[in-house]
Amino acid sequence: MKQMKIPAGVAAVLERLELAGREGYLVGGCVRDHVMGCTPHDYDVTTSALPEETLAIFRGDRVIETGLQHGTVTVLTADGPVEVTTYRQDGTYSDHRHPDGVTFTRSLREDLARRDFTMNAMAMGRSGALEDPFGGREDIQRGLIRCVGEADRRFEEDALRILRGLRFAARLGFALEEETAAAMDRKKELLNTIARERVFSELCGLLQGVYAPEILAQYRAVVQSTLPELDLSRCELLKALPPEPALRLAALLQREQAPGLLTRLKVSNEFRRTVLMLVEEREQLCPPERKAVRRRCAALGAENFLLLCRYQQNERARQIAEALIREKACLSIGDLAVNGRDLMGLGLRGAAIGRALEQLLEQVTEENIPNEKEALLQYLKQ
Repeated sequence: MKQMKIPAGVAAVLERLELAGREGYLVGGCVRDHVMGCTPHDYDVTTSALPEETLAIFRGDRVIETGLQHGTVTVLTADGPVEVTTYRQDGTYSDHRHPDGVTFTRSLREDLARRDFTMNAMAMGRSGALEDPFGGREDIQRGLIRCVGEADRRFEEDALRILRGLRFAARLGFALEEETAAAMDRKKELLNTIARERVFSELCGLLQGVYAPEILAQYRAVVQSTLPELDLSRCELLKALPPEPALRLAALLQREQAPGLLTRLKVSNEFRRTVLMLVEEREQLCPPERKAVRRRCAALGAENFLLLCRYQQNERARQIAEALIREKACLSIGDLAVNGRDLMGLGLRGAAIGRALEQLLEQVTEENIPNEKEALLQYLKQ
């Protein structure tokens, strides 16, 4: 395994901790990514220094007391923010998501023992030495996702780890270790105690995975325990779709189920509109003709129409739409050569202006009149 190229700012954080007589290690996703041969993007540090000691060590630096009660201090470096968290042991998880309290410890092993999966329970020092008490590196080499310690306990502590494990499997192509998979099934009902926003976030990550169709089909009971609206008999459809959450979620939803699920998951208004549009329009294949494409772009919006083409794999219609966009063709009311103020000059007011603009867009889309100010105003005068 090659030496990790630690950014200078991150390395300086580790060095400051060591010079102060405290341990400091990179931990979590950055170590996992490095062991897998990927370039890390975020660097988190764990340390034997207590929170007040960490603040003293970095006094004079730009520091944010991110979560001092849980031992986390964020040090702002030239290479970005670095979270520095004291070794800790978690207390009870009465809400199956967050610990009720934490106890700080001086033991790296005790800190790693509280983490979710072995591949996330590795630490690396500034010298590149790997601390791997639970066999995370070997599990990565075997392509295996395995809980640290007792799987049931890990999922009882934080039920969101169930979906997180499926997300890793979908994105990495790893298999779930037998006991880990069995515990997911046993504890799946705990997912219903988790905030819907967090469920939605993990679902999006899962849907983006190359192996999402296989994982959703294999762990159908687990997923549907918290997302019963998903029609997972349609998983095969995902293989032909780009790994985008809106596209893939729309493929798994029946028309009557979509609004309720999107409301329950508290998605953004934009995401909701996109998914509902895809569900409503997915059977309406646009002919690859210029006028037809202009009509659909005007009705749905150009970006939505391009997304729909990708969903339907309607390559020719997509090419026509992209050509229209490059030509800066009139595809929406905002593209018209006139606006509401121009129409007020003709004596139009209120709702009549909106109706007139819609009528002009229709005429331009049908290529009955050119998108030129004089021609548009003359049409209305007539």
